[in-house]
Formats: sequence, C-alpha cells, structure tokens
Amino acid sequence: MKKKIQRRDLFKAAFATGGLAFAGNLGIPLGVKSVSASVPTSDYKAMVCVFLQGGNDSLNMLVPFANSHYHDARYSSRAESNLAVKDTELTIPNVPHDGTKLVNPYRIDGYVEGPIEEAYLLKGVYKPGGLTNSLSAEQEALGVNAVMPELARLIEDKKASVIQNVGTLVRPLASGTNYKSFNDLEKLTNLPTFLFAHNQRKVLHTGVANNPKISGWAGRIADLWDVNPTNSPLNYPFGLNISYWPGSYHLLRGDKTSPTLLSRNGPTNYEGMDYNYAKGDTKANQTNMRRRALFQALAGKKNVTMNNVTSELKDTLANNYYSTDDAWRGFYGGLLQTSEDVISDLSVKWSNVSTDEFFSRKDPYGNPLFHDYLTDYEKFELSEKPPQTLNKQLSAVSRMIHLGKNSYQFNRQIFYVCLGGFDTHGNQNKSHPSKLRALSLSLWNFQMALEEMGLANNVTTFTMSDFGRTLTNNGDGTDHAWGASHIVMGGDGNNTSGNLVGGKLFGTFPDLAMDGGTLDYSMGKGRYVPTTSQDQVNAAICQWFGVPTNDIESKLFPNLTNFGEKYLSLFAS
Repeated sequence: MKKKIQRRDLFKAAFATGGLAFAGNLGIPLGVKSVSASVPTSDYKAMVCVFLQGGNDSLNMLVPFANSHYHDARYSSRAESNLAVKDTELTIPNVPHDGTKLVNPYRIDGYVEGPIEEAYLLKGVYKPGGLTNSLSAEQEALGVNAVMPELARLIEDKKASVIQNVGTLVRPLASGTNYKSFNDLEKLTNLPTFLFAHNQRKVLHTGVANNPKISGWAGRIADLWDVNPTNSPLNYPFGLNISYWPGSYHLLRGDKTSPTLLSRNGPTNYEGMDYNYAKGDTKANQTNMRRRALFQALAGKKNVTMNNVTSELKDTLANNYYSTDDAWRGFYGGLLQTSEDVISDLSVKWSNVSTDEFFSRKDPYGNPLFHDYLTDYEKFELSEKPPQTLNKQLSAVSRMIHLGKNSYQFNRQIFYVCLGGFDTHGNQNKSHPSKLRALSLSLWNFQMALEEMGLANNVTTFTMSDFGRTLTNNGDGTDHAWGASHIVMGGDGNNTSGNLVGGKLFGTFPDLAMDGGTLDYSMGKGRYVPTTSQDQVNAAICQWFGVPTNDIESKLFPNLTNFGEKYLSLFAS
C-alpha cells in the first residue's frame, strides 16, 4: 500500500503533530525510558494472538463427544432450534502439504445433500486421541467440527492442543456460586468487569479482569524490556509488538511504548519516493530519489547521500538541509527521519520474501501456502465465502517472523491478528461454518510455514475471544456467555522439553447437566463459569517467552495470586 506525497504534504509533515502518531505506530518511543529487565538473547521466540472477535461459539467448534450428561445436556438444549452438532465419529484425513490435493472430505453425498453448512451440523466430528479428560468416573471428550479437518490433524499430530472452559476470572468461583446476589464490592473483587459484554475483550487485553483502565499486558512486556529504538533506531525499529488488525489491539499498548501497525498486504510506502528499483525507468527513479532526499533534508538530516543521486544534488542538500534551534522541531524531524528510514528499509527487505514462491509447501488443495481461496471457495461448498483476512494476516506474520529472526536479528516478537464475525446471535448455521473453515485453513498454513522455516518450536499461537456463547439457543443462534474452549498451537509434535505439549486437552469440563441436580457451573441460559483463568494460560506462555516470574505475577497478571495453579502446564518440562 502506498501513500501519495505532494509538495505541500512535505511541509505539513515537517511541522504537523500527525507525524507523531505515525511515529508512535512504528514503535518509536514518545515517553521516558525505564528499564527493569532486558530482552532474552539466547534464542528467537514469538507469540501470536489470534483474536476471534465477537465471541466464538466454541461448543460447536469443539464438540462434546461422549454418552454422558455433558454431551446430552448440550445436545438436547440446542437440538430444538437445529443448532446441535452430531457426534458421529469421522476419520481424520491426512492433510497434504507437498502439492498433492486433499480429497474433499466435506461432501456428504448419500447422507445429506447440500452445502458444507449441512456438514457443520450433520456430518459428525473428528476425534483426536488426546482430547479426553475425566469428570467423576466418566470419560469426557471433545471432537473437532467436520469443517475443520486441518485443525483435527494438527491436534492428532501433537502440534496443537485445546484448553477447555477458559475465560476471564478474578479468582476461582465455587460450585453453585450465585453471582447475581453479589453486592457492588463483591462484584468488583470477584467478577470480571463488563461480564457478558463485548467490552470484556478489553479486560482480556489488560490481563487484569477487574481493571479495564490499564495498558495491555503485551505492551507492558515491551515497557519492561524497553525494546523501542531510543538510541539505535535500526536495531529494533518496530519495538516488540506488531498488529496486523486496524481495530482493537489494546493488548499491545504499553505505558511507555506503542505497537507497530502494519498492513497485511505489505509495508506502507510513500509513492514517488521509492529508490530500490532493480529495473525500471531511470528518469523516474532519479525523480523519486530526489523527492526522498528532499524529504530527508526537510526533516533535518545532514549529508543526504542517496545512491544514483547526482553529485550536484548531493552537494546542494548537504549544505541546505532544514535546521532549527527549536528543540521540539528538531525532535520531530528526528522522528520523521527514523520513520521514513524504517519504512524504506522494511520495504526493501519485504520485497525479497513477499512472493508465493517463498514457501515450497502447499495448502491442502495443492496451492501455494496462504493462497487466496476466495477465488475458488466453491470447492468448500459454502454459500458464504470464508473470510480471507486471517489467512492474509498470518501470511504477513510468517514473513515478518522470517525477517525478524534473519534480517533484523530480533530475539523476541509479539503479533496480534484478528478474525471477526463471531457474534452469532442469528443465522449461525450460515455464518459460523465459514469462520471455522477460515480459522482451520489459516492455522494449518501458518504451522506449515513455521515448519518450513524451522521455527515450529519457536512460535506459540493461541486464540482468544470476547467470551463463549450460551449453551441454550435463541432460535437462530446463541447469546453472550462466559467460559469457552480455545486453541494453542506450536511445536514440532515431539513434545520435547521446553516445547508445547501438543495433542492434549487442558482444563476441566464444566458440569452442564440440565436436570437441576448438578448445575455446578451453569449461570442461566447455559452461561457456565470458567474453570481455568485466561491469566493462567497467558502466564504459561509468557514464562515460555522468557518473562521473569516476578514480572509475570506482579506487573502482568496480579490476580494469579488467587489461583493455586498459577501456570497451566502447556509446555513440557
């Protein structure tokens, strides 16, 4: 994406405060410097948050699979409005990545005629072996919806795991707790702010369920490590945190640091200022480089020396750069210089890894990884096109991980991506399948890219969402609830020390019996209380990431002290 620059814009950019926001989005520090720890330097690691915006109905993504009260309660409560997924066991397909094509496993000829939306409910579920847990004497299990064979294969191959009934918690709540009877003080000390509301995503981002007014927990990691480029801008030009979603990314905002916001289509550049043409119109290149040199001179850069700029122009710029004794204008000019240098440098590096040929592995249909499957979505037999946004975002993340580790030699990075459309109050059987289809394919493509780069053990990807959805239905969809199942992905499948434990179910099943006798976690409409806190998940990932324990428990997730098990055992010891 390019932004046209005209002469008047150059002068406006030199003095207007808008450039500070632009600089802030590049991770350039706008506040004081304070260091309590340093970035780990022994290896490379990245964490990737995949936010499912709107509140994903995980009960239809990861389906109860057992002849028990857990399955029976869920199925009976949704069957009346045709929202119940059958638990017929399906064979998990071998998903190829070598150019051969996956035989379409979604067709249901001879069983039910119709598009994949019918398979979403009526075909059955894949049952990876590790998704079992115990509740009393009964074995409970989860199956993966039929529209997500790639996710099922990742779990079966121990490259992804599931966390059951996780959500925002201030402290554990005892079975049968009547939260509606809490007074204001009890609500503040026991319940998350904005419970059952979309604003709850903000408290997910802060890491403190009863305080939505503070910065994001990933942003506070950047504050602690102070990775903003204060003294050497090109050593860590993007800060720690990068978002590929233009909307809510509070997770990455610190008190002293800002995230970098990048386009999923590639780095933003200034049209008419490109200078790294391998081929092209020589005259046009000269003009573009003169514009860039003028921009730098106006920003106060001394001795501007661009390749292929004429000697006469070099001498002119060297002796006539914009200068000022005004400290504020000098500071601002420095920000402009740094932001332009960073963007130009990234554009050059990005051009070397932005083609489909960068990865040799293929998607499940023999196309290049991260292929634009909107062009042939009919293969999936969906009446609603699967959104391409997450696939594009994870494609950009994979390339930035490659650049971060190899070109920039970063040691740590945090990425935020998002897939919207999960607020399924209505029309769920049409809209939800396409979102799950997009999630499954995108995660598969990303994992294959990481494996090809040899970084499967260096990146942990995890989903979050506003909340889960109600066990009961509203006639055509489901409503806002609390606890939900989530996915964590990473590792090479060997579960070796220090790496993600894949192919496992973490957390505790809620008791969803609707007979009135054992409604331990139900809070009306099938809103069940989480049995695992999101903080316990985040803390385990941050510990793997290298954040010191004291910082995790005091500065990132202070409510951890309320839980006996502070860190979920997601990683092998």
